[in-house]
Amino acid sequence: MPISKINPKKKFDAAVWLISIVNTGDKLTGHALLVIEGIQYSHTTHQKLFVGQYDIVAKMDKTDPSMLNKKGYIASIRIFEQGRYGRQYEHFPSKTYSIDPIDAKLIIRSIKEDHVLCQQAAKGEIEYPKFQLVGDKHLFSKIGMGDNCASWCMKKLKAGGITIDALMSKPKKLVK
Repeated sequence: MPISKINPKKKFDAAVWLISIVNTGDKLTGHALLVIEGIQYSHTTHQKLFVGQYDIVAKMDKTDPSMLNKKGYIASIRIFEQGRYGRQYEHFPSKTYSIDPIDAKLIIRSIKEDHVLCQQAAKGEIEYPKFQLVGDKHLFSKIGMGDNCASWCMKKLKAGGITIDALMSKPKKLVK
């Protein structure tokens, strides 16, 4: 059973995958992203490491006068599924959940649907998804005005049946 590179106390295999929300910086200036670790079987029934890394890229509205809650739009969804780790995520604060591979794939599908929406918006077919710096469930947020990286990650976790405290911002300490 492989050991998680993000949370070394967790193991995963083909029946139990892991999903982690990772804060790649400090609480105020950090950036939340999702990393999914699992084992897949290829068409030849060989096991293959699956590592998926997912996050948003936002553009801020330069005309927004707000000081506490800048607004903008989600310009793109970054998707990296290369079977290897892109960064040393074990050095960042994170929270890791065990998840059924079917539920993990529901999360991935939801992420890829957002990716398609951003591509359609880039072509002018629809509006970009909204973004607000403090996220969707914060004291200073405006309902329906968009997510930040942390609230986007929490919504994706929910797509796979994982619910966490709606007021939680980004992970603040390493999971032991």
